Amino acid sequence: LPIPLDPDFECPSEDLLLYAAVHTALRRQIEDEVYEEETGWCGREKWNNRNWATYFTITLTCNGDEGEGEPCDGETAWAFGGASATCFLDIPELTENRWGWTNGPLAEGSYTFDLYTGAGQCDLAKGTYVGVVYVDYRDGVALVNYVIASGYRIGEAHLFVGEDILPVKGDAYTVAPGQLGAGKNFGPGVYECSFIADGLNGDIYVAAHAVVCDE
Repeated sequence: LPIPLDPDFECPSEDLLLYAAVHTALRRQIEDEVYEEETGWCGREKWNNRNWATYFTITLTCNGDEGEGEPCDGETAWAFGGASATCFLDIPELTENRWGWTNGPLAEGSYTFDLYTGAGQCDLAKGTYVGVVYVDYRDGVALVNYVIASGYRIGEAHLFVGEDILPVKGDAYTVAPGQLGAGKNFGPGVYECSFIADGLNGDIYVAAHAVVCDE
């Protein structure tokens, strides 16, 4: 569930660590007018030892450069936005022979993209689902949140958010992860990360890359 940013939010000059607790009340129908009710929490970390409530953390990086950390030897992953996705191989102006997707144009709003590894030639049948990428775009600011699926962790994340279909290096488009614009490396035990891109105007495109490793 995307949570929109406060209109007065200012992008921090350094990484911002946020703590989040998400509680749910679940109800499952057993038979007519008979229900089973449970409570649920999202996250892996416990608040204390007195109950099972959990939380998770999100690190916000604003238009950042490469961060510190020991990247894992994993597989490359790209976010696929369904009908909004354009395979890199279908962009005539792009000379690099890489699979992956740019997603857009995206008007202001909230979006959920699936994250895949191994989808050579942009063939999802070859790929493995490894998480989701949430995009919340409002008032010229885009919050992009990676959430990795159970059994995996994130070692690197690189992100392009802009008004053109892809970033430009020299006089040509590029999809080299290190040239997408924002990037960060992560050590063990990281399953989520976020970036903020501000100063945007009109429809945007998002190309979200990650290196994902087995847990």
